[in-house]
Amino acid sequence: MLHKTEVGGVRLGVRTPAELDAALDAIEAGTGAQRFLVESMAPSGADLVVGARRDPVFGPVVLVGLGGTTAEALADVALRLAPLAPAEAADMPAELAGHALLDGWRGGPVLDRDALGEIVAALGDLLAAHPQLDEIEINPLRLTDRGLVALDAVCVAAPNRAE
Repeated sequence: MLHKTEVGGVRLGVRTPAELDAALDAIEAGTGAQRFLVESMAPSGADLVVGARRDPVFGPVVLVGLGGTTAEALADVALRLAPLAPAEAADMPAELAGHALLDGWRGGPVLDRDALGEIVAALGDLLAAHPQLDEIEINPLRLTDRGLVALDAVCVAAPNRAE
């Protein structure tokens, strides 16, 4: 499945009504979309991906990784079985090859690992408590000077699960 950025479904930096009209026209022409979500621009920062899914062998697992549009290309993730304690989830970023990007790299924001641990543990708890869910992902979860901001999320229902 193509990502919304790959099909031209995202326009950034829209500042005026004329730019908004042009962006919506371009999205409609490129994707056939008839409905749109318009949001304020998020502050800059480092992007993470966090999520929980049902692994066919291990059951519920959570992940933390470098995210945004490069998540698939980098595959820089840490995995744990769910449910897990927030403190255990807070340690996951230390395993990432790009962990320096989360520690104030070149004057950037510093990750509040405890806040991230709470989010990741909550995703694992949610998946474990709801067998009708197959996957939950927040990508990107942007690390900004003001903290973590979820910019996009998706939940996937489990196919043919009657529970």
